[in-house]
Amino acid sequence: MSDKSKKESNDNMVSLAEKMAENAQGLVADFFESILRFMKDAARWYEDASKRIREYLRRFFFALLRFMSALAKQSLFS
Repeated sequence: MSDKSKKESNDNMVSLAEKMAENAQGLVADFFESILRFMKDAARWYEDASKRIREYLRRFFFALLRFMSALAKQSLFS
């Protein structure tokens, strides 16, 4: 193999390695972007879930208070 063909072969290997590195870098960037989107979506879901739970508990305890009040009034007449 001549020196010229060895140099071309080495250049091709370097070019191939650079392309592989660029592809890997793109995949890693996409992966981290996906993780970031997932975390934002999860945070939004948890915030919505906490609001729904808080609203449910507020209504539940208000109804429980009304029920206990009715029982207290009933006990006065029994």
